[in-house]
Amino acid sequence: MKQYSLIPSTLVVSTIIFILFIGIYLLLPHSASAPESKSVKKQTVVVATNTAQLIDSGLDITRDTCNKGGGHWNSCASSCRGAEKNEVCIQVCKEQCECGSLAHWSCPVGYECTDLLPDAQDPAAIGICTKSQNQTQPQSQAKSQPQIASSGIFKSTDGLTIIDQSQRDLNEKGIPLFYNPFIFEGSTIVFENQFQWRVSDQKGNLIASGQGYADSPDVGLPGHFSIKGFFDALPQSSDGTLELFYYSPEDGSEKTLIKVPVQLAQMNKEGTHLRKFKIYFSNSKKDPNLLDCSKVYPVERQTLDDELDQIAPINIHALLRGPTANEKALGYISSLPEGVHEPKIINNGDTFILDFDDTLKQGVAGSCRVQAIRSQIEKTIQAAFPDSKVVISVNGNTAEALQP
Repeated sequence: MKQYSLIPSTLVVSTIIFILFIGIYLLLPHSASAPESKSVKKQTVVVATNTAQLIDSGLDITRDTCNKGGGHWNSCASSCRGAEKNEVCIQVCKEQCECGSLAHWSCPVGYECTDLLPDAQDPAAIGICTKSQNQTQPQSQAKSQPQIASSGIFKSTDGLTIIDQSQRDLNEKGIPLFYNPFIFEGSTIVFENQFQWRVSDQKGNLIASGQGYADSPDVGLPGHFSIKGFFDALPQSSDGTLELFYYSPEDGSEKTLIKVPVQLAQMNKEGTHLRKFKIYFSNSKKDPNLLDCSKVYPVERQTLDDELDQIAPINIHALLRGPTANEKALGYISSLPEGVHEPKIINNGDTFILDFDDTLKQGVAGSCRVQAIRSQIEKTIQAAFPDSKVVISVNGNTAEALQP
């Protein structure tokens, strides 16, 4: 019978035991290892996948709060956003409220936009809304409610819009005083650099409104604006509100940029009274054949008592607004083109120079219409300043102004 040697089998078993021993040795801590530095902070695995963990990490924002506050709700964002630098995170879905200036996403009141990526200086950067460390405003306050940085300076809670009236008249509380006319200025970041504005009294009556443009050097950067407005209705209270807003490109809804308290100053002046004045239009019923193109007829307007040097600008502003609906029904028509910008008015004693821009010439043709426009402007000025001479120019040029 053939004999088999057990030596090879024994050698194989010994080798396997040796390898297992070395592996176990390497896995166990031993005295040759360098001691852990006390300066190294403990690392934490961050995985936020439910509401409880979101609250623990300070990101207790609901979808409804985020959306109503102007933010963008991301139901599957990175859990690494908002983590401490010394923390380790696992890439799983995490609900977050996102913010960003270029995207027009803002944080609800009580939260601030943090962790902007790729860079905080990039206008297109996207951040996340976290609880503000210095919350001073109640949660019920609207996101458009401004913060007063200093007397006469108002900043929207998202930081994108500023109203700066620090160099203009303020009341004792630092609230802007609006006379007729008034000027407000500031800066904003807004879609296509265009926005709307309105002034309302405390009873909600619309006093003045218009369109504004932000002179932004580039997309996503703040643009400066300076706007001159006129009272188009008589205020029924001394307290009012200036609001800047734009129309959403998505659904056309109004999006508020900022709301600022104002004081309609002339309502508080002792002896305040109304000034009545006349502006002039053609009339298709009184002169159906328009036999005399220069023939214009007066209608009456009224405004709050104003300074002498503001009478001509206020009267011309009323003329440019055109006849009311009731006046149109009575045959009053304006020959001025729609959308004519306010002119620069210079009073040289007995001469008024009205310098318009190109909007005065838009669509104007024919000698009859030119005569009617000139007559409307001249009669409106001369009704307040009899015997005065009126010079009309376009961009400083009188020779080409109102030519047939």
